[in-house]
Amino acid sequence: MSALLELQDVAKAFGRVRAMDGVSLTVDRGEFFSLLGPSGCGTNTWLRLIAGFETPDADRVLLGSRHSFAERYPPLRKQDSHGMPKYRGG
Repeated sequence: MSALLELQDVAKAFGRVRAMDGVSLTVDRGEFFSLLGPSGCGTNTWLRLIAGFETPDADRVLLGSRHSFAERYPPLRKQDSHGMPKYRGG
């Protein structure tokens, strides 16, 4: 089975904060994958890297056998948008 998504030793930092450091993941075609975690643990960074809204500082994100969209087209040049839901307490 061929990989649908691969993160290979991906690193991403925001200033002095390392959100990801040497993360690797493979999701094969037909697999179900869920990414869960508490606020601030890096799940949004994972999703932004996979979607191409961020570029990794080290190594790469592959979609199929090709580099991610972000590596081919800078994030600010895309016409797509990304929004996170807002939750209200109460």
